[in-house]
Formats: sequence, C-alpha cells, structure tokens
Amino acid sequence: MQYDNSKKYYAAYDERYKTAHAKGVSWASSVSTPIVLEILEKYGIGRHQPLLEIGCGEGRDSRAVLDAGYALMATDISPEAIAYCKKRMPQYEDHFGILDCLSNQVDSKFDFIFAIAVVHMLVPDEDRDGFYQFIREHLSENGIGLICTMGDGEFEMQSDISQAFTLQERNHETGKMLVAGTSCRMVSWNTFESELARNGLTVIEKGITQAMPDFNSLLFAVVKFPMYSLLGVEAPDKRQIETLGLPMTVIDAVAVTHPERLDEETLSFVYQVTPKEALEAEYKAGSFNSVKFHQDTNLDVILDGNKFTDNSVWKWYTISQFIMAKDGKGRELTEEALTKLYGVSRDEQAKPQQPQLQIHVSTVDEFIAAIGPDKEIILDGELYDFSTATGYGTSKGDYYYWEDVFDGPGLVIQNVSNMTIRSSDGDVTKHTLAAIPRYADVLAFRGCSNITVSGFTAGHTKEPGSCAGGVLEFRDSDFITVDNCGLFGCGILGVYAEYSTNIQVLNSDIYECLTGM
Repeated sequence: MQYDNSKKYYAAYDERYKTAHAKGVSWASSVSTPIVLEILEKYGIGRHQPLLEIGCGEGRDSRAVLDAGYALMATDISPEAIAYCKKRMPQYEDHFGILDCLSNQVDSKFDFIFAIAVVHMLVPDEDRDGFYQFIREHLSENGIGLICTMGDGEFEMQSDISQAFTLQERNHETGKMLVAGTSCRMVSWNTFESELARNGLTVIEKGITQAMPDFNSLLFAVVKFPMYSLLGVEAPDKRQIETLGLPMTVIDAVAVTHPERLDEETLSFVYQVTPKEALEAEYKAGSFNSVKFHQDTNLDVILDGNKFTDNSVWKWYTISQFIMAKDGKGRELTEEALTKLYGVSRDEQAKPQQPQLQIHVSTVDEFIAAIGPDKEIILDGELYDFSTATGYGTSKGDYYYWEDVFDGPGLVIQNVSNMTIRSSDGDVTKHTLAAIPRYADVLAFRGCSNITVSGFTAGHTKEPGSCAGGVLEFRDSDFITVDNCGLFGCGILGVYAEYSTNIQVLNSDIYECLTGM
C-alpha cells in the first residue's frame, strides 16, 4: 500500500492524533461499536474470510474484531493512528496498514468491508463517491459492506474544508484541547441512499445505531454490489435491484444494454412480456417494476413453466435455462456458478417434507413460540399485534429474532423449512397480523424454504403514506407460496423477494401499497 503525503483536508485527523498522543492520551474512546460484530454474526461471516476496515483510527473496533478471531486488515490514512495501533496491539501488528482509499488500491477482494464514522469526514461529492466506489470495487462477489456515518437521517450540514487544519479548542475527557478542526459532512437518509445507489451499491439493511460515547447517532447501511456486475453490465445511475425478481431484472438490463449477450429464445420471451421500446423506456426511468403496469405489457405469458399473470410473478425467471454459456466477462456459467449465484441449482425441486405438526395459536406470544420447521401454525385469533409481544424488539429464539429498523423492530423468521401459517377458517378478513413501524416488514423470512402463508390479512397499522417497509419479505428463500391473503401497507411493498426462487403469489389482494411486488 502506498501513501500520498500531500496535505489533503481529510488527513487533518493525523494532526489531531499527534496532538493527543503527544499528551499521552488517546483522542477517542476505546469502546467498540456493537453493530460491527452483530452484522458479522447475523450474515454468517466466517473467521477465515478476509475483512477490511477503512478508517480504523486508534483501533476501537479493530481490537474487538481481531480478538474475536477474524482475519482483519485494518487501515487508516493517518500514519500516526496506525503507529499507535501497532504499539498498543503488538500481537496484531501485521494486521494494520496505511491506506488512502481515495488514492490507493489494494490487490485483494474482501468478504466484509466496514467503515465506522469515516465517510462524514469526506465533504465534496467526488470524494464521497470515490469512497463508495473503493468499497464496491474491493468487495468479493458475495461480499457485504457496513457503512456508518454521523447523523439522525434528517439534518444536513457540511464544514469548510479549507479550515480543516485550523487549530480549534475542542472538548476532551482530559479537558480543553487545541487540535486540528478536521472536516465534517452530515447527510439525510435521502442523500445517503442516493449516494450509495449512484455508486452501484445496493442497500440490503439500514437503520440508526450508536458508537458510545463518541457518537450517539449513526446512520448505518449494509450494502452489496448489484448482480448486474456478474454479467458485466452496468445499471443506470440511482437504480437499485427491483422487486420484480432479481434474475428477471438482470436479464432485462442485459436485454436493453447488451442484447447480443442473450440467446434468441431469451430475447423473445423478454419482448413477449414487454415490447422492446417500453422496456427501454422503463430502463431509462430506472424502474423495471413499472413494466408490469405499462399499457403494452403482456401479463399472460407462459414459457417453459414461467407464468406471468395478474401482476404477479408465479415463478422467477430461471436464468440457467435461457442465458448463454458465458457471461459478459467471458466466464463459463457452470452449474456450480449458477448455484452459487442463486442458491438453488436449475434442476433442484422442492424436496419431500415431513408431516407438519399442527399448532393452534390465539395470541402473539403463542404465534412466536410456534415458529419452527415442520409446523402448521393455525390462526384462531382475530388480531396478532406484534407490538404487544412479550420481549417485543428484544427476544430471540432458534428460529426468529427482531430486526430494529428506522422506527421500530420487525419480526424476522430465519432458517425454517416446511412451515405453514394459515387461518383456521380461510376467512381473510377475520385474522390479521399487524405491525406498527412504517419501515419494518410485517413478516420477514430469511434463509427459509417450503413456506406457505394463506387465509389471513397482514399489514401496517399506521396511516397510508410513504415508507420503506414491506408486508411480506423473502430473502435467500425458496419454494414459497402466498395464497388467499390480504396485504396492506402504509406506502411501499406487498411482497418483496431478494435472492429467492420459486415463489407463487395466488388469489391475493395487495392494497395501500405503492408497489405490489
């Protein structure tokens, strides 16, 4: 790694560290940021997988990650900070290095990259874009990033970078200290997400966290780079992966930008669903989801088991059946590669399941306790308000946990196979699963298979409006059936699926949502 010694405004922290260390004190707290290890555990990042920290500072989070046994390379633009870390943690000396991510590259790819309270020091858009692009370029194909930045999601401000090295009197736990002023830019959620999207990063989780005592409010986003890149195709600015289904979205992008990379059968199918001109228009508009509602879209196309009807996707596009033998970068699309991409081989079918144990539930607590594999959960009660659950937002079981989003917790069901959730009488109007937070999914399924939900209503109880919460979310899941349900929101999605296959939505109403699926 090479370091550029030119006096860049964002290197003013080096001067601040020198001042504090000359006085025999550290500048920041040594208390680690809890969300780092939480995300590593939540997303199953192994101890042997390569990790990169950008802006490690005095090693607050580096020590916690290294002590937990992870293969971390911790970096900072400040030579003073890196020297300090090596002196304080000699057992990890080889894990620290100097890096200016706006000027330097590294030859490695990483399965996890994190930066805690770093990007707020970058003020001009071009520098912030360079930071995000470094992350995108250095993530492995299945890697994720964690970015935390100062702010509350609403307030915006930026400092004068010409004053970054100007000495200012600042509060320190040891008293007043005259140090470099450094730089700062705080952004709103809208700006933060727009920055990530225009630099090709897809947000898979977001919220507010803390790094006490230094930062009482941090916006965080867990990001991946879009699957477009696996085909050598760039998505237009501000596009995120849409909810029509990932494979369909990828193939649509290829059909518009590089049709020669698809075989004739694939192109024929794409243009049956949506005429070429309409598809190109929606691509430019940045929303393939909108093609379902275009006046020229054909929603009754059937080809090789793929059925599109009534604005519902009955089965995701099977990329392995249509795409050419090589992707846009000339790599062979082997069975192994396709399985890695989509989590299920093209020939895999739903496996025979064990008989389900019937459990009747009348309360929220009974519902949550019943969650598990080989279960048929039968709803006898009228209202299951998740906000009334014992341990709401904090309890955790073998097959569920609460995911805290912007305005409250949402229930996540994880690693469950062969489970049914249905009403006792099939009367959709008599049984309701309800969530209060706007930004929480009512029910989220992660890493689940062979799931059926039917015969009830689910939705958000807040008034209609704009939000980011869905009703039913499926991630890394397969063989899902949603039948005879009423799904209502306060602004966004009825059914959301990401990295999931073989999903049916039948005989269901989606209302008070901006988007069906």
